[in-house]
Amino acid sequence: MIPEGFPIRQYPDICHIAGAQFALNFLSHVWAFTHQRQAVAPSPEFMDSIVRQRANGSTPTIGVGAYSEGVGDDWNKAVWSGVAFQPYRSVKNIVADYARYFFGADLAESAAGLIFGLEQNWIGDPANNTQINKTFALAQKLEKDGKDVL
Repeated sequence: MIPEGFPIRQYPDICHIAGAQFALNFLSHVWAFTHQRQAVAPSPEFMDSIVRQRANGSTPTIGVGAYSEGVGDDWNKAVWSGVAFQPYRSVKNIVADYARYFFGADLAESAAGLIFGLEQNWIGDPANNTQINKTFALAQKLEKDGKDVL
C-alpha cells in the first residue's frame, strides 16, 4: 500500500489492442486472432472516453505519462495527453490539431477523418464493416492529395 500523501500519475497501456489494460472492447475475434496485441490502432474516441472516465475524481492522480511504443499508437498518446491537459477540448479538436501539425493545414481534414475512420475499422465483423472501404478510399485520396508532402 502506498502511504497517504504520495501523488500517483497514471501510466496507461495505450499500445495494445488485446490482452491489455485498455483492450478494445469492440474488437472482433477475427481482428484479435490475426493481429494479436500489436497493431496500428488509432482509437481517439475510445481513448477519450477512458481518460474522461478516469478523471472523475475517483482516484487521486496528478495527470498521465502517456507512453507509446512507436508511431502506431502515437495518436493515442496525443489524445491522452491532450484530454488530460485540456479536458475542456473535444477529441475532434485534439485530433484536428494533431493532423494539422503532422500533415499540414491542406491535408488536416482528410488526415483527421482517416484517424477516426481507422478506429471505426476495428468495430465488429470486418466482413460486414462498410467503414473499411470508406477508410481505404480516404487513405488513397490523402495519398494522392499529399503526394508532394507525404
